[in-house]
Amino acid sequence: MPYKDPDKAKEAHKILKRKRRGYKRSQRTAKFHENFPNADLSILSRDEREAVERYHLQLESLQAIAQDWGCSREWVRQIIKSAENKLSENT
Repeated sequence: MPYKDPDKAKEAHKILKRKRRGYKRSQRTAKFHENFPNADLSILSRDEREAVERYHLQLESLQAIAQDWGCSREWVRQIIKSAENKLSENT
């Protein structure tokens, strides 16, 4: 049933949006732990470790990380991919 009050409608939309996002992001963390069950992040460089922690474990978006670092999302994605390759070699 649609809300007549626009503020309530906006709030309901925000809640639904958060629920959808949270579900996808929790899958991201679960998949990381499944792929790298005993991940030793100490073998990674500082940037790789920070990117993996923020993206996979703290569930930040690529855009947020890229904005903090002042680079593109593609650059962050490449750093994460490099870190995942190192982790897969050592598991």
